[in-house]
Amino acid sequence: MPLNVESIPKDGPLAYRLLTWHQRTDKIVEILPHGSSRVLPDLQVGWHHHKEIQLTLFTKGTGVWQLGNHIGSFSAPTAVLIGSHLPHGWDAQEETSGYTLQIQLAPQNPLWKLGFEQELQKLNELAMRIPCFDPLTYKEILARIQKMESVSAMARVGHLVQLLDILVRSSEGATSKNTMSTLRPETSHPGLQRTIRWILDNFQEPLTVSDAVKMSSMSRATFNRQFSRHTGKSFVTFLNDARLAHAHLRLIQSQDSVAEIAFESGFGSLTRFHAAFRKAFTDSPTVVRKKAQSFS
Repeated sequence: MPLNVESIPKDGPLAYRLLTWHQRTDKIVEILPHGSSRVLPDLQVGWHHHKEIQLTLFTKGTGVWQLGNHIGSFSAPTAVLIGSHLPHGWDAQEETSGYTLQIQLAPQNPLWKLGFEQELQKLNELAMRIPCFDPLTYKEILARIQKMESVSAMARVGHLVQLLDILVRSSEGATSKNTMSTLRPETSHPGLQRTIRWILDNFQEPLTVSDAVKMSSMSRATFNRQFSRHTGKSFVTFLNDARLAHAHLRLIQSQDSVAEIAFESGFGSLTRFHAAFRKAFTDSPTVVRKKAQSFS
């Protein structure tokens, strides 16, 4: 399954749209001014990218997300900002609900002519790091988005500008999730896109670098160079991160033994799994599970 490039239709001079979904990601709804809405049945929810920056809030649910070169588990409530042409997507492990705001922040946007150049440039740069915001900022973002749901188009503009201001002001306390470069359609190699999707779909299998090279239709040297350039990681690190994210989520959600989860996640050695898990999450799998249970 290739990496999809999503084309987002413009909606007015500010070129943004506000989306929401409740429990089912195959029924995403666009929220229009004055509280009206329309269903968007063909919206991309798999691994994809687009030129708009995207703010996504999960208000309910858990899952595994791929944000740039970061692969990890998420749990609502959480808010993340994703930069232009950075690949992203998520696999929900249970029903999720939330909001997404997509907006073009290119210099053609009229906001650049209102004296916001410095702030908008900072926001674009911030989005490239794919920051996750703290709980207090999440509440501010959610409150502002909910105010946008039922008001007029003109009133929405005011809330939108205030929302962007919240993001800029909160940049210092946000946790970055990305170090990779963008995957623009004209520069990203289709073989690389195909290989990354293949890894994310088959990480539980005993994959090798040789398998990945064959999948990419590149030479080994070209594959290693391009994979590292676009993901910020080696093949082995990227594969292990996918496995660890899955294992972390299974530990929290299931009562399966640590050994069962380790082998199910693609680790052939329990010892290697424990070492990799502790390096990634500091605590052992057992401690992570106990901490999660204490908050449930």
